[in-house]
Amino acid sequence: MRRGDSGFYLYAVYRHGPDMAAGGVGETRFVIKGVPGTDLFTHHVVDDQRKAPYPTSPVKSQVQDATWLLEDGSYYTKYDNSAYLADHHVHGMAGHGVGLWMIFPSNEWIGGGPFKQELTVHKENTLLAMLVGGHFGAGGLRFADGEPWEKVYGPVFVYMNNGKSIDAMWDDAKKRAGVEAAKWPYEWLESKEYPRERGVVAGSIRLTDGGSTKDAWVILSPPGEDWTQVLKAYDFWMRADADGRFKLAKVRPGKYTLRVIGGDQFEEFHKDDVTVAAGKDTDLGELKWEPIKRGRRLWQIGVADRSSHEFKGGDDFCHYDNFLRYTKAFPDDVTFVVGKSKEAEDWGFAQWSIYSKKPVWTIQFDLPEAQKGKATLTIGFTSANPPNGRTTNLRVTVNGKDVDVIHLPKTGTAGYRSGSSDSPYHVVYVQFDAGLLTKGGNEITLGHIEATPAAERKGGVPGEVMYDAIRLEVDPDARPE
Repeated sequence: MRRGDSGFYLYAVYRHGPDMAAGGVGETRFVIKGVPGTDLFTHHVVDDQRKAPYPTSPVKSQVQDATWLLEDGSYYTKYDNSAYLADHHVHGMAGHGVGLWMIFPSNEWIGGGPFKQELTVHKENTLLAMLVGGHFGAGGLRFADGEPWEKVYGPVFVYMNNGKSIDAMWDDAKKRAGVEAAKWPYEWLESKEYPRERGVVAGSIRLTDGGSTKDAWVILSPPGEDWTQVLKAYDFWMRADADGRFKLAKVRPGKYTLRVIGGDQFEEFHKDDVTVAAGKDTDLGELKWEPIKRGRRLWQIGVADRSSHEFKGGDDFCHYDNFLRYTKAFPDDVTFVVGKSKEAEDWGFAQWSIYSKKPVWTIQFDLPEAQKGKATLTIGFTSANPPNGRTTNLRVTVNGKDVDVIHLPKTGTAGYRSGSSDSPYHVVYVQFDAGLLTKGGNEITLGHIEATPAAERKGGVPGEVMYDAIRLEVDPDARPE
């Protein structure tokens, strides 16, 4: 607590010493709980879109963990207030002229990159700063016997303010978050694991086929670690500009792997052996990204960027009852006509293991001539939650012929937790004889083998897959396997 500040700082230093046995950490957090009820805090605030009052309707029943059906017919779940940590730096509670906010000046210590999601604030006036968490398929920390390790989590700033309205206090909290970010790294924190002198990594990323890398995520992560999981070290990220340029500042000295995600590419770009020195700029120059192509592209649904935001419901997914909303949005299930249908209207962000009338989603497309050679259907999945609890089994047919069954492990619980993606990501290449594609009308279907009619659902949230993008290519000179 610093003199003159309207708040206080919290941080933790975790260590695993050479004399310690093997073990791990699954989940830790800072928690502040307010007075129950709405006598003090009346609203929870996650971002500009989610500034909502705490529910006052009595609970009718509990439908899953931390999720209730209220007597007014609405649902309340803490998962609706989860946030992507890509550029999330403040959330809190406010009411009766008083605000209490959790400010993250930097997300370098969280791990999992910009696609990591975590809880923020929820029922019973609970304000969170998650340090280690496994929600949405993220992992915990595991240590071998005698493995030396140390990491600083935070600091976060707990900020208190006053204002005439929720909006006024929220605007002030966002301004204070900007002030705290500008101070990072803090001069007052003394720890060998918290270097105050940092470096800069700059460069540009260019697709060799001339495609745009605008808004692609540029990520620095520790070498040898799965960056989508909770990291033992630190990571840094930003979006590339319209020309593919990036400049990552305030980077801890050390060795990193640079990755780029986006640019309508299913496979990420990576560059190893990026060294950052204190007080130095590391200029990587122009990095050339060679797209992976499997023939001539016939069509594509969506954009390959590890996001389902472009599909119907993908920009409004913070609802427990998304699976119920599906049957209302698609009473006849999904039929997407290439060249006519629109992603934002005609393709859902989640394909549940329940259906309205037919157990498959259908893609229809016309071709000017019959095809030959090898066809590749590339599918990016942002989430897979098996309906049977073990493996997602998705059947693929081409013009009525079975060509593959895609088997996906559980990636997390995005469907269960009001999300639109999990941290793990999968790309699947379905290859088949292009001779199955004929002149004129063609049809591809995707369907859960375990799918059941929505009317027969017996409770609970059904399984799902969530799509990033789907692309069909044909190489006339390649032999089908």
